[in-house]
Amino acid sequence: MISDAQSPELNQGEMVSCSSCKSEIHRTASICPHCGVQRRSSRYKSKTVAALCAFFIGGIGGHRFYLGQWWGIFYLLFFWLGIPGLIAFFEFIYFLVCDPKKWDQKYNEGIPAGPNDRSSGVLIAIIIIFGGLFFITIIGMMAAVAIPAYQEYIIRSELTESHTSLSAIMQGFEICVSDNQEWSLSVNDIAKL
Repeated sequence: MISDAQSPELNQGEMVSCSSCKSEIHRTASICPHCGVQRRSSRYKSKTVAALCAFFIGGIGGHRFYLGQWWGIFYLLFFWLGIPGLIAFFEFIYFLVCDPKKWDQKYNEGIPAGPNDRSSGVLIAIIIIFGGLFFITIIGMMAAVAIPAYQEYIIRSELTESHTSLSAIMQGFEICVSDNQEWSLSVNDIAKL
């Protein structure tokens, strides 16, 4: 059996020190084989789940909260502008095409997914997809109520405006009839009053 030190595929640059027992272990090992301490200080962050979060709930910063970045609050504060949603769409594309090694280096302390890490991402992705669909459904129902109400408001305001205009013309006719004791056939005569 070849030990880790004699293995031709393991370079010395890929070995790191265990935080607990200080023995040399491979950089991709999530658990130290000598003492059993888990190396990862936070949960594994899947790039697929982050991409789905960016696509479905990225406008409110869902992908940034998933990645553990506090500044996702800015997405939440300014979601109504639409700009965070546009940025999240570009981040969705970036997450999909990002190199897995670069992703792990940036978001997972350089440790790739272990055997237990990948399964939790699927559940989170399903929850995010259904959450996004629920959010879209709520927005659709609100639009279904708001659009007809707005159209009715426009019609009522136009009727009110025309009623006000007609009231002024009717007052002019009343003044003309009371002053001249006859009906005027011309609106210009009434406008002169």
